[in-house]
Amino acid sequence: MGWELWARGPVERTLDSVWPLLASWEKSTRPAQARLQAYLEEVTRGLSPLPEAPHLYLHMDIDVEEPERLLRHYDLENYLTPLFGRRWLPPERFALVSARKRVGGGSHIECGPAERRARAVGEWSHFAMNAGSGATERRWKENLARLGESSPRPVPPGPAAVRLAWRCSSKRNWTMLWKTTGDAMGPVLGVADPRQPFNPNDDRIVDLELHRVADDSLGHDVVVEMWWRAA
Repeated sequence: MGWELWARGPVERTLDSVWPLLASWEKSTRPAQARLQAYLEEVTRGLSPLPEAPHLYLHMDIDVEEPERLLRHYDLENYLTPLFGRRWLPPERFALVSARKRVGGGSHIECGPAERRARAVGEWSHFAMNAGSGATERRWKENLARLGESSPRPVPPGPAAVRLAWRCSSKRNWTMLWKTTGDAMGPVLGVADPRQPFNPNDDRIVDLELHRVADDSLGHDVVVEMWWRAA
């Protein structure tokens, strides 16, 4: 499709010595939820005020500390999604959100202007489609099941790198597309239970980039593009 994607520009905000937390769906009165809220307040305060550039990036390096945590649980998308929302970071300011898992080196968050770059090429496998409208409905995710019909090359066992991009209206909260799209990647990441095709082994993604390409001519439609390879 010839999209322009994004790259990290100069670092303008940095948070070192952070302890990233995963999304929590527990009640607000539970200790895990209280810890998450305190962490999100700390990150939002530490990155404020956001740089004034029209398109921003946010990147996280996440130290999972133990080798067995690198490919089991600790999904990168579940670290990124809680950072954005009405009380936290405004998703419409960001064109690129990325994260990497590692063992050792500590965790780190940085933010700055996103810069335009050419699309991913080379050894990446690729899939693209217009998934249509109704992105909050199950049928939208089922549309992405066409990935499996395209005879994609699966990522070999072990760590994976994934790039996801959405061309959509500038008015859309694009963070709501992250999990739904990732849930459709079972044909390339594998699934633990074939009866649950939308529960992929996405915990083995150690390098993740999420890109937004604003295109108001699409209306309610969302065009999705995916790249993947062994990390």
